[in-house]
Amino acid sequence: YNILIVDDSATTRAVIAKTVDIAGVPINTIFEAVNGKEALQILNDEWVDLIFSDINMPVMDGVKATQTLAKEYPDTRVIILTMYRHDSYVFEAIKAGARGYLLKDSDENDLMDSIRAVHRGEAIIDAQMAARVLDEFSRISKEAENKAKYRRLTPAEMDVLRLVARGDDNKSIAKALAISERT
Repeated sequence: YNILIVDDSATTRAVIAKTVDIAGVPINTIFEAVNGKEALQILNDEWVDLIFSDINMPVMDGVKATQTLAKEYPDTRVIILTMYRHDSYVFEAIKAGARGYLLKDSDENDLMDSIRAVHRGEAIIDAQMAARVLDEFSRISKEAENKAKYRRLTPAEMDVLRLVARGDDNKSIAKALAISERT
């Protein structure tokens, strides 16, 4: 099992590496990178099964790197490990393809459990954030239902709308579309 730790803090990389080492997952190699761009360069030469990535890093952040990883290395799993509890970060990381989202203040047991869970193919999200993720998906679903209630304009209605947007008056619109002004 090859693991890549992506964080601009050497101390954080060392703590994660130590925790990974005692997690009980068979480890071959632990690679380290200071940003998303460096992580992608490592992946060009090395196979990596699991990546721990911070979100906020110089050069290329964790979300952008995760988006690229999900496309180019779909079998490599990413756990975002960050100090940010902001909903927008969580949602963006999940949309980008992260299999987990944990806070850096998670204890060793949580980190080890997440490694084992992702190793088994499961996803992991900090319990407090999971409720907010579910709330957001519920909100998105309701928003989509509300949008579906409104019908789309027909092609003829779109033609009229374009001419109105251009500033044409009713008489000009009727003439341009060969319809009566009352239509």
